[in-house]
Amino acid sequence: EEPRGPDGEPIRTPTGTPSTSADTLSLLTANSEEQQKFLDLYKRYNKLDSLLSKNLIFFLKVCEEVPTCTFLGVFNQGITATHRLSCSGRPKLFTGETKPKSVQFQNMPRQYKGLFWSGDPDYLIGECDGAQLEFRVAADLGKDEVAYTEIVNGADVHSNTAKVLTDAGQATSRQDAKSRTFAPLYGGMGRTKPEKAYSEYFKQHYEGISSTQRQWALRVAGDKKLRTPYGLVFYWPQAKLSRTGYVSFSTEIYNYPVQGFATGDIIPIAAVCFWYRSEGTRIVMLNTIHDSLVSRVHKDEVLLFEELSKQCLTHDVYAYLRGIYKYEFHVPLGVGIKVARNWAQTKEEIVYSVYPSGKEERKVKT
Repeated sequence: EEPRGPDGEPIRTPTGTPSTSADTLSLLTANSEEQQKFLDLYKRYNKLDSLLSKNLIFFLKVCEEVPTCTFLGVFNQGITATHRLSCSGRPKLFTGETKPKSVQFQNMPRQYKGLFWSGDPDYLIGECDGAQLEFRVAADLGKDEVAYTEIVNGADVHSNTAKVLTDAGQATSRQDAKSRTFAPLYGGMGRTKPEKAYSEYFKQHYEGISSTQRQWALRVAGDKKLRTPYGLVFYWPQAKLSRTGYVSFSTEIYNYPVQGFATGDIIPIAAVCFWYRSEGTRIVMLNTIHDSLVSRVHKDEVLLFEELSKQCLTHDVYAYLRGIYKYEFHVPLGVGIKVARNWAQTKEEIVYSVYPSGKEERKVKT
């Protein structure tokens, strides 16, 4: 069946022919093994093509034509649907090219992170991220006691996902399960029978989250808008409730309040606090990627970087939300801190769980 957009109409090109864009083809559902094989291969092809054409060639050109082997980006706020920060690379025109090229800082492929280092042997690359940030935000918004307990106890949710999928007939490792664990959080229903079974399990297991999101969707169907508990209002003027109970735009309605709060509010709050608190140090923030901050850290200020990361991603966030948003967070926030010679070479990670009460827990993951 031809893919359809949120308005229910088939997705077509301006000339009226069926669209064959990567985004459109990703919406296709396979009805046979042959079709599934095509979709899997096409998805893999697009991923590899992007890695080569949109990233590696650009990095090579930078090394060949830029004496410092560096390139710059620009932070953007308020241009994404969820209001989270994005970072665009400043376009560069290379020899033999007719159009300037750039890369997106916030979508840097994991396998290329090892290419980036501080540029000075006395400096390291430090990264701090909000541990399970979107899940913790969803748990708080949904007042989900099961999620709260798992967060506090440090439950391995990805292993649980793998078990549910495997028991349902789709053998899955913990690593492979990571991409599926929180798919239902954003309205993902799954494509295979085991994935659909996991989606149902997620809804029942995290009943507080799923019921809250369902209430959001029903509210939007009636009011065409949703005022979030933290004050932001999202609008869906075309939203409708079908006879089967499905609300159009449900994926967005489930996603935007969670992702918007986590990476559109909390991370920018942390980033601004980090920027000001690092003044007078040799720490320089270089990038932000959805739920993390990347910095250049002097080797003598590693412990300071750890302290600043914990302070800004937890204590400062609680205080700002309480004072400015009038929002009282109840779920403990977490922060993971890594420091190494380059962006990828990390032997250990320092992980903090910080409660709104001020209680802190620290552990080292290797």
